[in-house]
Amino acid sequence: MANNIGGIFAWIFGFIFLFVGLVSLSTALLSGLIFLGMGLILFPLSSNFLSSKGINISRNIKIAIIIFGVLIGGALAPQSSKPKESVKVIPTAIQPTKTVISNVKKAVAKPTVKPPTPTTKAKSVETKLWEAVDKSLHTRKDVTIDYSKDDESVIMTFYRDNYLNENQIVKDAYTAFVNFGIEAFKMPEIRDVNVQSKVEMLNQYGKKERDSVVIVQMNRTTFQKFEWDNLRNRPSANIYGIFENNAEIHSIVPGIMKNVDTTNLWIK
Repeated sequence: MANNIGGIFAWIFGFIFLFVGLVSLSTALLSGLIFLGMGLILFPLSSNFLSSKGINISRNIKIAIIIFGVLIGGALAPQSSKPKESVKVIPTAIQPTKTVISNVKKAVAKPTVKPPTPTTKAKSVETKLWEAVDKSLHTRKDVTIDYSKDDESVIMTFYRDNYLNENQIVKDAYTAFVNFGIEAFKMPEIRDVNVQSKVEMLNQYGKKERDSVVIVQMNRTTFQKFEWDNLRNRPSANIYGIFENNAEIHSIVPGIMKNVDTTNLWIK
């Protein structure tokens, strides 16, 4: 009975050791050879072949060989390595230095773009003439401007009422001409300035209508001969004579002129 059980174990373990030995040859040669040797010792066919050749191995020796073979073969077998766990490296927050921050800002900062310089649209001559009216008459009420580019001339007409007398009409006309001329002749486009003062007069039908009663025209060259500011408020300067002798046009309607005291005229 014991021999039968031993034979069964010899077949089983002999086959197992031979199989393990063959498989181990590709990964661990020495361990595979040891298992093959133990399998040949245990396997009945190879054991009987050894016995026929006069090589008899006792049961105790077989057991000892198997025990030491298993220990040695197992020790020489390659250890199954567990896959290394991936270590996640969590970066620690690094406090940037002021220099780093400054360099980053310089790298990221957008280039400074200068805004385009706004172009000022050139004023028209008419606009500048109306500005001259603002400075000389201080109002645009009842004022007209007629600019001729071809003649390089301007006619400024203004209307006033409630005059005290004829001298005041003429003095206001002279003053308006001088003040407007000073501003208008600053423009290279203007060569001649004509100023007309209008008041209400009775026409031949007895109806009131606005009529030009004082007209003064002078060119640039003649106008700029005079220091007009030095002639202001000076009745003795003979203002009437200056306009009568130097203006291209100097006209006062007879209905006004007959009551004008030419020695009592001045520029305000």
